[in-house]
Amino acid sequence: MSVSLTKKVNLRKYFIYYSADVITPDGSDSDVYGEACEPGHGMTRENGWLDPDWSRDTVYESHRDVRADRYEAAWDGDPRKWLAERLATRLEYVDLDSATWRSVYSSEGYTDPYTGVTVTVAAHPEGFEQWEIDSALDMIRRERISLRNL
Repeated sequence: MSVSLTKKVNLRKYFIYYSADVITPDGSDSDVYGEACEPGHGMTRENGWLDPDWSRDTVYESHRDVRADRYEAAWDGDPRKWLAERLATRLEYVDLDSATWRSVYSSEGYTDPYTGVTVTVAAHPEGFEQWEIDSALDMIRRERISLRNL
């Protein structure tokens, strides 16, 4: 009888990119849509790709300008669990009902109390099958239910 000591390795590559909608007070007389508002209470809006390790209020034009979260092949675990942990950490408030084919949204924006900048983040998993994304969202949902029952 022979025993194989080789371990099956998942060679797929998994990434999560983040995009953001950033609303910044600028003291102008127009809102984010360019329409008139109360003088001095204007705001600007920027959309783009976010590098959450560097800045939560700076967006870039291309996803090539930011670093994605990467699942390391050597990480000894389930990529779905890794995805669930990253989404819960990066998005804080995952909107479980608005997840689409390739996007998972934060249900609440974050407003910096000092600058007034509001940031709403979306995650864009790559390399995952839809059932894996759904499974990760189910893990988050179950965790919320168990925390509510404490």
